[in-house]
Amino acid sequence: MNDPTDCLYYINPEKVIGKLAPYVSDYNNITPEEYDSMCHRMSTIDNVLNSFNYAFEKVKIASFTEDILSPLMWSHYAYEHKGFALRYDMNHFDCDNCKKCNCFDICYRPQYPFYPVIYTTKRADTTSFAIEKELNGESNKEDNFQIPFLPLLQKSKEWKYEKEWRCICRNPDKKCFHFKPDAIYLGNRMDENKRKELADIALRKNMEVYDISINFDNPYFQMEAWDYSEDGTMVYIYRRK
Repeated sequence: MNDPTDCLYYINPEKVIGKLAPYVSDYNNITPEEYDSMCHRMSTIDNVLNSFNYAFEKVKIASFTEDILSPLMWSHYAYEHKGFALRYDMNHFDCDNCKKCNCFDICYRPQYPFYPVIYTTKRADTTSFAIEKELNGESNKEDNFQIPFLPLLQKSKEWKYEKEWRCICRNPDKKCFHFKPDAIYLGNRMDENKRKELADIALRKNMEVYDISINFDNPYFQMEAWDYSEDGTMVYIYRRK
């Protein structure tokens, strides 16, 4: 993630301390038994955090955007408009991706793992989840540890322009999805030789091909998509609303 706060969960320290308080009658005159009990509780909370981190490292995320004409998205993720973008039809996601896979046990939404990102001002509070896992003695389990899902979908409101969707997989053994694009969009600043090479490949694979361009007759800061044809002509398709 290019944002270090992305997927970052929050655990309230005061609530955690509150869970430890019943095990200590007087912090000024703590007994050896109470000290041992408190240390044990603190170590189990650490176990929960370690399990969280271990489980999050196993998660795979693929990011998509709704807005193919966003200049910021092209600048940030497509080599400053010199790259390209692929279009996927989520309605045609191949459910076979999830067959013969143990994701039915470890994933949140088997066979259709797409979710819209939630843009907010606060990180997801996972305090209750962490305490529950610790009380149930699940904090030491690494295999199939059920991490809280919300942190995987929450991002700062500053990223709202991305209009992001995420494909999330929790199976560490899965290498890839068989998910074919149906169109390619060629960046406004793409090298002409690369543009023709990619367009030829896409047309052979029966994919739609579009050029992202600027209409200088349009007074607004907008990109437009034009249909790319083999004879070199372009037909206007649509502009960003």
